[in-house]
Amino acid sequence: MIKDRAKDVLINMGMPASILGLKYITEAMDLFDTGLEDVKIIALYEEIGKKYNVSGSRV
Repeated sequence: MIKDRAKDVLINMGMPASILGLKYITEAMDLFDTGLEDVKIIALYEEIGKKYNVSGSRV
């Protein structure tokens, strides 16, 4: 799964696994992999925010 691969790459690059940004980035990669590649970035933020019960501006 691309989400797991992206997480491994980011951690190997030095991104701490404990920050929410890592979860948000890997979630975005997963959404793109499932066919949302034509979605605007703002809509992507909103979609990720829904999964984590936060607003899109917090993502």
